[in-house]
Formats: sequence, structure tokens, C-alpha cells
Amino acid sequence: MKRVIHLFLMGLLLAAMLTGCDGSVGSASKGELFKGDGFPQCLVGVWKANRYGWAFKFEPDGSIRKLRHMLAREVDMVTDEGVIYMEGPKEGTYALFIIELCEANYEPDTRTLLVKVFLDQYEMVLPNGVLEGGSKDYFTGQVSEDCKTWNVEWRIDSWLKGSDHIDPNRMEANVEPLVFTKLDLTGKK
Repeated sequence: MKRVIHLFLMGLLLAAMLTGCDGSVGSASKGELFKGDGFPQCLVGVWKANRYGWAFKFEPDGSIRKLRHMLAREVDMVTDEGVIYMEGPKEGTYALFIIELCEANYEPDTRTLLVKVFLDQYEMVLPNGVLEGGSKDYFTGQVSEDCKTWNVEWRIDSWLKGSDHIDPNRMEANVEPLVFTKLDLTGKK
């Protein structure tokens, strides 16, 4: 419960600083579905979660070059090198995020996709104080046979500087279900 409260508070604090993006649901065409070894071509593209603002852009080799983190928002792992700095709405306020790891692993036999995103540290200087911490997010679940949805169990190990680290057993007890859908970005720039 503490994890949910921490996430909710951080989300509220950042709401004034951040903007979002929209998209529409896409579909996989015949012939793109799960064939051969490696990363399925039907997974290539942008997948957006139904809650919390998460999104991943999977490249043809299965790497994640761009993502939308629930705190750091839009991140280009190549251009930004995982470092995001945002000015706050008031003078002297800002947010700094450093993403250490962002990777995907796909198991073709079970159609299971695992994504790891490690936010090594963040610092948010707010009008009323400073928040510092980090998180390790794990998204694991099976991709539908038609390659339109990815049903995920999201586990997060997050911490705030000065507070107790989450017990791993508690992290397992607070799994959050998410559903990712593929966005149709054809014709959009």
C-alpha cells in the first residue's frame, strides 16, 4: 500500500510538470504474427499501457530505444542516454531522472515478454521540498495470439531517500495488472 501511495504522490507532484501523448489501437497483419526465432515483427512498434502512462517502442531487434516512463515521461535512450532533466513550473524547481537499464526479453515458446526498466535515481526539487529515490520496474506477461494485447504483471521495487526499502516479499504481494495495446502510428509524424 505504501508503494501505491508513493507512486500516487509522485504522480500528482509531477502532473503540473508533464505532458502526455495520444494514439489509437493498431493491429497485426497476417504474416507478421509469431514466426521463427527471435523477436516477433508483430511486436515492433509502440505499445501503451491502459494506466499509469507507460509505453514502450520495440525495435526490430527487440531493443527499446524510446519509452514513456510514468515519472520521467518521454525518454530516448540513445539521444538522451537515459538522462532526463525538466524545468519545473516555478523558479528553482526541476526534476532529474537517470535510467540505468531498459531491456526486453522474449520467450517464443510461451509468448512471454519481460521488460525491465531501472530508474537508477531521481531528484525532484519542488516548492515545498525535495524528493529523491529510484525504482526497478518489471513488466512480464503473455502476448495475445493475435499480437494485439500484452497482459502484464507489473512489479515495482521503489524507494525514497530516507525511507525503508521495500521488502521483496511485499513487492510480490502488490503486483499491478496492466494491459498494453499496440498503437497504430501509420501516417503520424
